[in-house]
Amino acid sequence: MKKVILSILSFVLALNVYSQSSSGKSTEPFQPGWNISAGAGINLYVAEGNEFWKNEPNKVTAFSLKENGGFVGRIGVGYTFTTVIGVRGIYAHLQHHWPDVRYKNADGSFRDVSFDADNLAADLMVNISNWWAGYNPNRKIDFSVFGGTGLAFRDKDALQSTKTSLIVRMGAQADYKLSRTLDINLSIQNNFVRDDYNGYVAHTPYELYTAFTAGFTYHFRGKAGKARLADVVPVIEPKEVVAEQAVVEPVKVAPAPERVAEPIVKKEPAPVAPKVEVVAEPVVKAAPEVSTDLPVNIFFPTNKVTIDNDTQRQAIARAAEYLKANPKATVSLCGYADKTTGSEALNMNLSAKRAQNVTKLLVTQYGISRNRIKANWYGDTVQPFKQDNMNRLVVIK
Repeated sequence: MKKVILSILSFVLALNVYSQSSSGKSTEPFQPGWNISAGAGINLYVAEGNEFWKNEPNKVTAFSLKENGGFVGRIGVGYTFTTVIGVRGIYAHLQHHWPDVRYKNADGSFRDVSFDADNLAADLMVNISNWWAGYNPNRKIDFSVFGGTGLAFRDKDALQSTKTSLIVRMGAQADYKLSRTLDINLSIQNNFVRDDYNGYVAHTPYELYTAFTAGFTYHFRGKAGKARLADVVPVIEPKEVVAEQAVVEPVKVAPAPERVAEPIVKKEPAPVAPKVEVVAEPVVKAAPEVSTDLPVNIFFPTNKVTIDNDTQRQAIARAAEYLKANPKATVSLCGYADKTTGSEALNMNLSAKRAQNVTKLLVTQYGISRNRIKANWYGDTVQPFKQDNMNRLVVIK
């Protein structure tokens, strides 16, 4: 048994080390969402008389994979909120076997007490790989720990009555990614129940069954695959320079010189041409129009996600004017964070909240339809600007 435990621990440690390696960063943003899982394996029931770790004189113990082992099958439904935190609900059916050291069979073996049980439990899942090494969808193996509570319903079987018990559980899981939606996993979990769960009270303050299972997890993800470079790096277009038209001063044309005809005998003198002043019409200087073209950049202070200054509001108002002027247009809204402050997980969260807050303002204050806005966030995996302090922004394209 010790060799089995040591082998499992060695395998888990190897998975943890491998989970920190990456095959290159991906630009695919994290997507919260639902998942379903299923698996099967073996559970080892440990109760009175099975304390193999105790070395007491004249104490009778019995423990083996054959005598204490039984089948376990499980199904689950979960939801992943962030790159690190998720929850999971589990239903499991178990077949328990417990060698009762108080009674011996004719062949010298101990009496086998068998009973079935059904478990309902809720777990908090923590992705250690993303917490320790940052989110990376290209990583093949992720390592997680979990803990939770629930209820165990023991069937009567060979015992005198049914029994319900509170479960306290904890464990670890390794997931190997076959694709962006399907994982296979190995799991080890310890479940603690009340002392009389097997119909006998002695020695131990609780009873334990450790389950080893293998299974799969299917993630319900959107259609978005790897983001195109054009969707990730905002196109910083040069500002349009409005050329000022020169004001042309009116040009005064000199009058034609006055010509007086020579007097002619018996003829009237020629009329004198009047003074004519030709004035060119002035060109009126046109006032430059305020541009509502995109992209629009909304910058944020360090570790801030709220929209609370006039510069931010004016930039969002420009985007709203554009959308109102172009009722069939849609925009892509991208959130970022700078690499110089915070962890990858924190920066991913900051960029998400910045993008969500800008989206909310466009919808609630300016009446823009949510269907016309596609919001994404990239944390510090993409840096649109060379200056670190300029990468705390949302870009509307």
